[in-house]
Amino acid sequence: RAKVLASVLLMSALGMVVAELTSFVIQGQRLDARINAALAQEVEEFRKLATAGVNPETGDTFTSVDQLLTVALQRNVPDDNETYLTLVDGTPYQYDFATRPVALETEPQVLAYVRGLRPDAPVRARDVETTAGRTRLVVVQVSVAEQPTVGSYVVAYAVDLERSQLVDITRTYSIVALGSLLLVALVGWVVAGRVLRPLRLLRDRAQRITETDLLQRIPVQGRDDIAD
Repeated sequence: RAKVLASVLLMSALGMVVAELTSFVIQGQRLDARINAALAQEVEEFRKLATAGVNPETGDTFTSVDQLLTVALQRNVPDDNETYLTLVDGTPYQYDFATRPVALETEPQVLAYVRGLRPDAPVRARDVETTAGRTRLVVVQVSVAEQPTVGSYVVAYAVDLERSQLVDITRTYSIVALGSLLLVALVGWVVAGRVLRPLRLLRDRAQRITETDLLQRIPVQGRDDIAD
């Protein structure tokens, strides 16, 4: 009985663990893909605005990097765990005023990375450690014709904060899986006991039969293999 139950629990637990790990990996990959897609979309929108060189609301041409960065911030609403920062010649200029997962202008690693970029640096996603944990950011360097000023448009996602939701889901799954295993153990113990009861009865009666006592009989119940 114990061996049968142990085998059932072992296979059940193994299946649950494999399912949980597989789900965690797949959800993590989807999360990374979603974050990368969101960053790419923000970069594309900013590039369109900078390439046009015109304020969509007023129709006026941008005459300075400051104006371009200000309009870009005004036209974007950050998602959860997303934030923006603009810099002018390496100095923090403006940021979004929504609830921010991390204050990028106070993060040394973020500022050092942005200030170390060339004015013509390609846009690449980069993971940086911040007070909010691992944060993925992209930086678009921009300038206005005939002006030496270089602006930096930074879009960042707090990856660890975003993943914390996934960890919470995994933790909940683990608790539910543990409860399910306990239920399987309880039901399995009862079912295994009922299934093996005829074998115990057979064993007990067989032990009582001797060469001089052949009157012991075993009641037959059911139509399964044990009954036969």
